[in-house]
Amino acid sequence: MCSSNFLDNLITLHSLTLSLLAIYTIPFCTSFAILDDCVHYLAIASKLLVKYNACN
Repeated sequence: MCSSNFLDNLITLHSLTLSLLAIYTIPFCTSFAILDDCVHYLAIASKLLVKYNACN
């Protein structure tokens, strides 16, 4: 289900950008307080990448 809707693409791009930032920040996630957030961002990133690859 690949939408060509500009807003959807913009939101996805923004989310991917945030996810990439989160991935690069992973090595600094040493406290348990932010570890959950890191795992959460990784999960979002992997879902978005699967969606992105399916559309291309």
